[in-house]
Amino acid sequence: MQNHSFALIPTIHVSNGHAPIPSDSVLTNTPQLVTPLAAARFWYEQGARRIQIVDVDAMNGGQANTSAITQLVHGVRHQQRTDLVVTNPGPDTLAAAIRIDPTQIVLDTAAVADLGFLSAAVAQHGGEIGLRLVVGDAGAIRAPGTAADGLDVWQLLPQLDALPIANYLVSDAGHQGHWWQAHHDILTDFCNATSGSVTAGSGVVSLENLHNLADLVPAGLDGAVIGRALEDGTFTYAEAQTAVEARYDPYEWGPARP
Repeated sequence: MQNHSFALIPTIHVSNGHAPIPSDSVLTNTPQLVTPLAAARFWYEQGARRIQIVDVDAMNGGQANTSAITQLVHGVRHQQRTDLVVTNPGPDTLAAAIRIDPTQIVLDTAAVADLGFLSAAVAQHGGEIGLRLVVGDAGAIRAPGTAADGLDVWQLLPQLDALPIANYLVSDAGHQGHWWQAHHDILTDFCNATSGSVTAGSGVVSLENLHNLADLVPAGLDGAVIGRALEDGTFTYAEAQTAVEARYDPYEWGPARP
């Protein structure tokens, strides 16, 4: 039986008005580029009911893909939950995200450098505000160039829960986003320490990773973001769904035998 309480969340990376999806060619793993709305519909057809949206150009200081992302959000409003990640969070970028009107606005880690701003955002928009936290060794927050860099996530978490933050997107700060056991340990501790829902924001590079993460559902983990592994065809969405089923054998490529 599929674990419906654990969301498998494809990432739609938007750049120059386009987004990659897995290639439909058996000869290459190079992703093909489509409109962001087409990418969202592609993942909907695969079974995804929740997606994450990242504006790559805005993240790198370029022109935001506001029009294309707005078309995406409005085009799937009644079919998918849309989580829009806001990099360089502040009043202006928050206002721009609100105009797009996704299901949830995920403020990036730097937002914790100004708890006044974060508190006001949550007070005004409530459960529409999520928070991405990049966590390194010993719980040190990673937000280079901001006052948030180096803060202890375990000391900060009670203040964030008190706002309250409805959903945390927790990512690791090491190994370029690849899986490491410490990331699983941090997620376990984070789920046990917070009253909010927690989403695994990075680290999934294999089906075994997903299978292990699904074990944290009782502790409050509500899903996992899967980016490049899906885009590059490392595994399919259907295989990811199989990986979070109770009978999945991580040493087999597919469901375990009865």
